[in-house]
Amino acid sequence: MNTYKLKLGHGEALEKDKKIISDAAKKENWPYNWLWYDRVNGTLEMSLAIPYMNYGAMAPPEIKFSKLLAKHLDSPKKAKKVLQRWSSHFDEISYNIYILREDLSM
Repeated sequence: MNTYKLKLGHGEALEKDKKIISDAAKKENWPYNWLWYDRVNGTLEMSLAIPYMNYGAMAPPEIKFSKLLAKHLDSPKKAKKVLQRWSSHFDEISYNIYILREDLSM
């Protein structure tokens, strides 16, 4: 799970870019499932969860997302601008890997 700490004042712009990214993933048949998760806990955090069946499934895809976005927008230059803008919305980005342990689950 990726956790993004949002900069103050970037909420509206973030939502616009999140829609562009999500629409591209949907329309271009990005091969992964994902979930955006906004926390309501006093911190400006958002998470992106992408489930995998195992570590091998975490290998990079054949087509990078930046190329998929460029195809969707009909322009590598536009895709680069979207991704640069996306990165500018955050003070910090971190990630964690969670493992389902059936032997520890009910």
